[in-house]
Amino acid sequence: VFDLGDGNTSSEENFDHTYDFPGVYEVTVTITDEGCSEPTSLTQEIEIDNTTGIVGEVRFPNVISPNNDNFNTLMRPFLIAPNGDKIILEKTDVSYAFDEFQLDIYNRWGELVFEGHTTEPFWDGQMGAEESGDGVFYYIARWSLLCGDTQEYDAAGHFEVLRK
Repeated sequence: VFDLGDGNTSSEENFDHTYDFPGVYEVTVTITDEGCSEPTSLTQEIEIDNTTGIVGEVRFPNVISPNNDNFNTLMRPFLIAPNGDKIILEKTDVSYAFDEFQLDIYNRWGELVFEGHTTEPFWDGQMGAEESGDGVFYYIARWSLLCGDTQEYDAAGHFEVLRK
């Protein structure tokens, strides 16, 4: 049985729970084995921060290599968590992390070559049906985080595409 520390419990093996308010909660799982005389419990304190949605600094790469080696193949943001861990966002709908997300990519002549948004956010180096060549590209990104943070953020910069 899970005691979620906010008055809710669950005896399900897999479940989701949403806390109504930010705060520190003591979550306890109690395991009862019919062969044992005493149940075993484990308690973990967790902190829920509903003010930022995601916790960490949003950054963008300075080089991508869209050459199908699965390493830096996409122009996409990543997060630096407070503990220093790098968190890579997947190439899917990013609405789990951002309320709004927009990423515009421009070539060196200022032409818009990609327009990304929350449900199709990352650039794979394609310019229509053709691959972009090696070179410098520019980005402008705008986003807002989930969970009530109404502040809008933006970033702009350049990055290099290296296909070798």
